[in-house]
Amino acid sequence: MSLKHAILGFLSISDKTGYDLQKKNEQTIQHFWPSTQSQIYRTLKELERDGLIKGEITIQREKPNKRLYALTPEGKQELVDWLAGPLDPAPHRNQFLVQLFFSKHISRDAICANLSHYRARLEARLEYLKSDEVRTKFALAASPKEEALFRIIVDNGIRLLEAEIGWVNSSILKIEELE
Repeated sequence: MSLKHAILGFLSISDKTGYDLQKKNEQTIQHFWPSTQSQIYRTLKELERDGLIKGEITIQREKPNKRLYALTPEGKQELVDWLAGPLDPAPHRNQFLVQLFFSKHISRDAICANLSHYRARLEARLEYLKSDEVRTKFALAASPKEEALFRIIVDNGIRLLEAEIGWVNSSILKIEELE
């Protein structure tokens, strides 16, 4: 997957500005597909160049003008083709695991401190996914199918985080047992 498909998906719901897309990303898929504002604007330019979206300037009084992006028929077809095709699991990239891999150069206490910090960050994410804030977003779904999809995606995040927290806990115990 690329950010382009996420943007096409958001634009299939309604026309949006780059700023709107960043906010929508933060409110929905950020926990499993993070992106920066600069990545979004760079991707918007590519999508427009490729004819998958069209941007139009909206003139506003007392505010700066904004560029509103809309999906083209070609963009809609690209999205549908991508949605209909099977995907292989993405390669797992985890910066923390790279840090841990080379941690033989630091003390056992420092390794445990890093693991504990990592666990705290995971627990904060888990708390968010289990929060009322996330549950209230289910009510914003446009259909029962969309709500079910939202729920299973959040469930995926919860299960992954719970498993990762369990792994961190057992890893701390193993490191503490080292001489």
